[in-house]
Amino acid sequence: MRRHPIIIGAIILVASCGQHSERATAAALVRDGSPDACSHPTTISALRSRTTEYTGGINSITFAGRDTTLYEVSCEAIIGGSSVAYQVRENLAQPGGVTVAVAHSPNPPSAPDKNASPAPQPRPALASARGHTFDVPKNYPAAFSLWREQTTSLPLGGRPWVRSLKGTAAEMRNVRVDSSEYLYGWVCEPHNCGGNEAALLMTRDQTRVIGLVRLTNEQRQTNDFQVGEPTMLEARCLQFFLEDRSDATRCP
Repeated sequence: MRRHPIIIGAIILVASCGQHSERATAAALVRDGSPDACSHPTTISALRSRTTEYTGGINSITFAGRDTTLYEVSCEAIIGGSSVAYQVRENLAQPGGVTVAVAHSPNPPSAPDKNASPAPQPRPALASARGHTFDVPKNYPAAFSLWREQTTSLPLGGRPWVRSLKGTAAEMRNVRVDSSEYLYGWVCEPHNCGGNEAALLMTRDQTRVIGLVRLTNEQRQTNDFQVGEPTMLEARCLQFFLEDRSDATRCP
């Protein structure tokens, strides 16, 4: 009879270990959308095998967002001075395992040439979604400069918040349009949001910004104005994100 507590304790210990092990797998972290999926040992091992063209160690890892519809976590790593973006997905064919997809640059770094001219500085790390849309001037200065330039000619009618983005705003978030990744932001006129709002999409390298500005005049007429030169698909997605009022991360 005295053995029973020991046996029960052992059963509880084994069950607890099993639960802990399940929570610790990379696949479980991906399903939860946890930032820890980016740096899980299984993820790092797969990342190293897919980035052999980069020399040097992995100096830092950053969580860049999640896609709950695809059970995917987006990450960034600095490998040997180069910024590398990668996605971690659950490997359904391997219980507990993950698949790492690396966004390789068109011209991966090569072995140094002693006779070559000094190498250019590493390209800036790709931007991640952070802050609110009114933080764009501080967090994404290159993109904000483009936004200011492209909204100069809009008939704003005394609405400075459009160009400054200083209004009631949502948090920035990572979204997908077709197979491309963007950062999305939304802002509206303070105390007068209905029909007076702006949505913007920017590439993660901040080299392209497009948007949709919706304004309502004194006659209650609503007009839409495009910012930049969005494609037909991008224009449709801007309208969807502006009108959807949800946390959607993909344009249907």
